[in-house]
Amino acid sequence: MIVLGIDPDLHQTAFALVQDEPFVKILRVEVLSIPETLKGTDAVVAMSSALGAAPYRYAGTSLVVVEGQQIYLGSGQARPDSILRLAQVAGAALGAFWAFSKMMPRPTEWKGQVPKGIHQARILKRFGIFYKVVGREKGCVPLTLEGEPGLAGVEGSDLVPKGAWIHVVDAIGLALWAIEQAKSSLTGPR
Repeated sequence: MIVLGIDPDLHQTAFALVQDEPFVKILRVEVLSIPETLKGTDAVVAMSSALGAAPYRYAGTSLVVVEGQQIYLGSGQARPDSILRLAQVAGAALGAFWAFSKMMPRPTEWKGQVPKGIHQARILKRFGIFYKVVGREKGCVPLTLEGEPGLAGVEGSDLVPKGAWIHVVDAIGLALWAIEQAKSSLTGPR
């Protein structure tokens, strides 16, 4: 099975293509970027347009998993308007991949309540990748042995913008989650 994880964002939407046979391996990562100067609806429209060409680069994908959105009441972290725009980008990603099998889990479904930095460190550790935590629980940057950002040998990793790794690691995590869900549905409850 080959799964494409998509972490939607208004300015840097990340893709991670992961296979599970004969072993779990990251095949490719990519970030669609639009100018930071675009805001609100203009950013949604620009990112939706950029997403339109993405399916042609991922022929042969078995499943596409796009992170859904949710509003955390009382958290004060994100404005509802921002979440709605992000949800529009997630919907555009689902629409762009209309011919593929798809899943759209909410964040709490695929990563639970684990803080982002810890969850991302667990994702990278699964592949034996060194990492450093960026900011206070904001995410991880994968490191090569030399300490430079990147996933050595993974197609597209050398093109990931510096600030986009937080999205790329989430896209990898989404793909891994979808693989686990597919495997558990085949084996059934234990």
